Amino acid sequence: MRPMEHAVFINSSLDFSTKCNAQLGLRYAFFMNEAFISAEPEPRLGLYYEFLPKKRLNLSYTRMVQNAHLLYNSGSFLNNEIWIPASKVFQPSLANQYSAGFSGLFNKGSYSCELTFFYKEMSRLVTYKEGYVSMLGDENWQSKIETKGTGISKGMEVLFKKNSGDFKGHIAYTYSMTSRKFEGINGGKTFAFDFDRPHNLVTSISYDFNPK
Repeated sequence: MRPMEHAVFINSSLDFSTKCNAQLGLRYAFFMNEAFISAEPEPRLGLYYEFLPKKRLNLSYTRMVQNAHLLYNSGSFLNNEIWIPASKVFQPSLANQYSAGFSGLFNKGSYSCELTFFYKEMSRLVTYKEGYVSMLGDENWQSKIETKGTGISKGMEVLFKKNSGDFKGHIAYTYSMTSRKFEGINGGKTFAFDFDRPHNLVTSISYDFNPK
């Protein structure tokens, strides 16, 4: 039997006033893999408040369920990335993300700015056990995988855009920290995630020579 996933999603918008509204959503995923069945709710909530014209604050919460795990290694070009479906042994991974931010338009919309702080906690993560970089050469491949891992990702994002004029562009900067923790890796102590990128800077500039 091939793994199958079905999902239904509903969303509602509530206006408390002309300056304050909320976005409510619920996604319900139903996953099947042989004798394993999982049904997990994924609620999400967004609150928005326009405290000045074209400037608003926002708060959000999202719960995410992933029914496939990505195994990868950075030490070998063979078997580098493998997706394994969730099962009784490898439970679906969970994530809860919280964010707070500001967005606004300035100078009649010529410029815009966004600032967001985020915090994401993850559980039921999997990875290779220490000493393994692939599943090759062992029929009992499940013995090579560490389970019940946890993770945290947190940081801030800043985006500034110029929206009008011949010269347009944006500059974006992200500061973040991402870590993992497994009982059987690094003595059970927290360690930096392989894809941890504390600093990320992106810029883009365009120039319109003529209206076309």
